[in-house]
Amino acid sequence: MPSWNSLQIIIDDHLDILLNRLKDETLIDGFNIPKIKDYYPCILTFFAFFSIIYLSLDPLFKKIWKNKYYLKLNGFKRTDWNSRVVAFIHALIINAFCISLIAKYGFPWNKTENDYNDKEVDLYYKAISISLGYFMWDIIYSVYYVKQGGIGFAIHGVCAFLIYIFTFRYHVLGHYAILFLNYEISTIFLNIYWILDKLNKTGSILQLVNAFLLLVAFFTVRIAFGTVSIFRLLYDLFFRSKICPIYLSLYFTINIIIMQCLNYVWFYKMIKCKKKKKKKKKKKKKKFLLIYIIIYYYIKKKKKKKKKKSFF
Repeated sequence: MPSWNSLQIIIDDHLDILLNRLKDETLIDGFNIPKIKDYYPCILTFFAFFSIIYLSLDPLFKKIWKNKYYLKLNGFKRTDWNSRVVAFIHALIINAFCISLIAKYGFPWNKTENDYNDKEVDLYYKAISISLGYFMWDIIYSVYYVKQGGIGFAIHGVCAFLIYIFTFRYHVLGHYAILFLNYEISTIFLNIYWILDKLNKTGSILQLVNAFLLLVAFFTVRIAFGTVSIFRLLYDLFFRSKICPIYLSLYFTINIIIMQCLNYVWFYKMIKCKKKKKKKKKKKKKKFLLIYIIIYYYIKKKKKKKKKKSFF
């Protein structure tokens, strides 16, 4: 077990590193991202791709479901359905891409800028460009419907865009971005759950299985693995000076903490919602049991009265 004195020495050493970096580096260091110019076409292509999908969904669903499901939804619920389908498509594309990259190139732990080749970096930035195109669409949608959808989704979209756009500055950051884009795994199950609800499949075995997978995916990817990855990233940002300038590191820290806090809040709400549903089910069961007991004793009494009448 390390003594208090040794811990104090470690803390002091790390504080000295931070203070020296703050003195030596300027505010502008790190915020210049020349590499992004090569990926403008990819970002704008996927922004257009997700925008076209969103705009084409309304007439498509009207043809598919005549007087059913979709047409029964009113106002914002219909646009919300369409936005969830777009988010679902983005999640499928980006997760397939990012998982294949992690399987091929591994994790960014203890890596430096010199550990990457051009082909690997290009693939990372192409994956990030897909998501930047999606986040551009998501920001416009979330801000336009902020009253109906809430401020949380708008903040999430803006923070995500502002984080990922600066990962083009350093290869290691691009590699870390691939890890965090896997957060979208939970989005797949979340939107399936919501759509099943609207298809009158509430409480079905399919929805229950999906709900379980949603909770597992959200906790595993966003809460457990996400928290560990964030601590690892923050350590690399602040105490490995070759990775990223200090002011850009502070910028990432603020945005990442805001986004991760939203994940904790959303997970808490998911658990709370599940508990409420369980309580409602228990109340319904109790009511059913009470009604059954009352009917049972009422029938019993009637039978006894009939027996007495027949005896005389």
